[in-house]
Order: sequence, then structure tokens, then C-alpha cells
Amino acid sequence: MNTGYVSARSIQHVAIAGNYAIGDLTLGLNYSNVRCAPGKQSVFHDTAMFNTYSALAVYRFTPAFSLAGGYSYTLASRANGIDSAARYSQASLKEGYSLSKRTTLYALEAYTHAGGKTLGAKGAVQVIDTAALVGDSQNSTPSSTDNQLVFMLGLTVTF
Repeated sequence: MNTGYVSARSIQHVAIAGNYAIGDLTLGLNYSNVRCAPGKQSVFHDTAMFNTYSALAVYRFTPAFSLAGGYSYTLASRANGIDSAARYSQASLKEGYSLSKRTTLYALEAYTHAGGKTLGAKGAVQVIDTAALVGDSQNSTPSSTDNQLVFMLGLTVTF
């Protein structure tokens, strides 16, 4: 979560998603709305809202190999003294190869571009430029610029 809103009294997250499979192709859409409401101890004063729109496609070329691609766009509300709302665009690609029924080797590439302003750790008294951050994988290491590119290799084992 953006450090400027960690002092929220409450966080409301509502989402709707759907997938549709056509043979070996799966298509999906997602919308989510997150609202961070201020409280007496909050370092911001107006409710902040983040709307995210996402689309994905997965194609299984063989029983063992699949390719997935996705795109998401997040737009924050103009609140707490911010006149240029934060916005984030992320594109991702994942290749997966099943070694067995329970084990999959995968590669993931993701690129995020951020723009606009957001709150810093001091809340409404510190409006800062947004920083790019690729999903949950890099929460402790946001980019020092408005772009971030991440490559990952992994092995998944299900039990």
C-alpha cells in the first residue's frame, strides 16, 4: 500500500472478476475499487480511492506449455491536496511449463509505468511523485523512477 495511506482508519476493497474459456484459450476481466478512509490518527484528511481495470489472456499450446499475458491500469482519485492523480500501467507476460502434475517451471516478465502524484510517509503534508512498483513481488523495492521492469524465474510445487 502507498505509504501515505497506511494510517487509514479503514480500507474497503470491492472487486468483480470473470473468466471465459474457449477451448485452450481463457480470457478474463477484472475491476476493483479500494477506498482508504481517514480517521483521527490518519496523516491524510480526504478519502482516497483507487480504481483498477485489468484484462488477461491465457493460452495452453500443449498440455505442458502455456503462455499468459495481462494488462492493468490503476487510477487514484484527486484528494488530499493532489492535483495530478496517481496512475499506474502494468503489462505482464508469463510462460509456464509443467514438469509433472504438481510441478511447474515458469518465467515472468512485468513492466510498470507510474505517473502523477501521491502521498509520502508524512501524509497530506508531503505530496510526492509516484514510483513504479511491479505488483506484490517488489513491495520492498519500488523503483527510484516512474518505470520498473522485473524478470523472475520460479518453480511451483502444489501439494
